[in-house]
Amino acid sequence: MKARFCPQCGQTIYPSSNFCSQCGAAIEPPVRYIIPMWRVILMTILSGGLYIFYWFYITWKQYRDHTDNEAYPIWHSLTLLVPIYNLFRIHAHMRTYKELMSSIHLATSIRPGISVVALYVSLFLENMAFPVTEIFNYDREITQGYAITAFVVSLITVTITTWLLTSVQANINRYWRASSPHTSACRIGIGEVIFAIIGVWLWTDTILSVVSQSYRLA
Repeated sequence: MKARFCPQCGQTIYPSSNFCSQCGAAIEPPVRYIIPMWRVILMTILSGGLYIFYWFYITWKQYRDHTDNEAYPIWHSLTLLVPIYNLFRIHAHMRTYKELMSSIHLATSIRPGISVVALYVSLFLENMAFPVTEIFNYDREITQGYAITAFVVSLITVTITTWLLTSVQANINRYWRASSPHTSACRIGIGEVIFAIIGVWLWTDTILSVVSQSYRLA
């Protein structure tokens, strides 16, 4: 953690201190809202794109805590599972942070419409490659061709999701740094770890399905 200094007298402040030991001035606690770019990239790839659910949750929670506006982070994240409506929610999410940045006259490259297109393309590819009727057809034999298709589509959708989240998070991080004098990275949440574990299992299953016939027939 970066060293902190009293805004009144310049005295070095211990990370856990709420008051300056020199002059007694109240010290604003650091804002743990920044999500490092390396973490967004790593977690999105490891989770196979599932990190977007946690990202929607945590960034909406940060918005609620920062503005004191009424918001429901968990439900907001779960709306990604609702067809069509999820496109409206991602637009609203991106628009909200774009407006926050504009409120302090901070330039932003967030484009809500482009975000909607990116999510739509990902969902379209997944639906074309894996129709719902096929997903629940448990008697269907998994061929190598199907496994390769699954792997390629996963790579494409993860790439799109990684691009989307990193491009938006870079803007959000700039907002936190500009809006608060004391900012630091937020801690890794249990949700991130869970999604990463699930994603690694899914990647392993997909890769084994591609390279091993015995695994596909198991």
